[in-house]
Amino acid sequence: MRRCWLPIGWLALSVLFGGCAPGPASTHTGADFGAQELDAAESMERLAEARRAREAHPGRAIYLRACARCHEGGLAKAPHTGMISMMTAEAVLRSMESGVMQAEAAQLPDAERVLVAEYLAGAPLGAAALSSAPQCTAGRMAFDYARPPATRNWGQDLRNTRMIPASADPLPASEFANLELRWAFAVPGANRFRSQPGVAGGAV
Repeated sequence: MRRCWLPIGWLALSVLFGGCAPGPASTHTGADFGAQELDAAESMERLAEARRAREAHPGRAIYLRACARCHEGGLAKAPHTGMISMMTAEAVLRSMESGVMQAEAAQLPDAERVLVAEYLAGAPLGAAALSSAPQCTAGRMAFDYARPPATRNWGQDLRNTRMIPASADPLPASEFANLELRWAFAVPGANRFRSQPGVAGGAV
């Protein structure tokens, strides 16, 4: 038994010490704030300063009182503050005034909703320069009612396969390599879609 464990022990020690060998030295010394390279100590101080400013924001107390119970892990589908912080203050406020959080935020006065939105976004209202959503031109705003939707739901069929049926005359796979971008749909101030487009009447 002793002769069986001895080689394994030496093998484990060789792997252990082999894994401790120093690797190539990194040239990165800190975080990059506004394309300005900072050393590690200054980077940490900047991060700590930003954290202190965020925790001192008057919207934090309101958030902890009215929102944190769900958004700090209490409700699985409620996005965490890390996700919400990628939104603009306008988008957060819009979700509380006319979006998915309207019912939950109804108890808050207007001024408190603004403070919560600015706290979560990490910036005041008006800080983000947003372009307006593109609009269809007059010649493209009409629907062709002679072209009904080819599918009945978003999943394309009752089994939600998302496969376009042959009856819809889909683009053959051999033509995919020839596709070029013609237009793109924009939703300024949003960071995700809660829906997906439908095709009917000759339009998306």
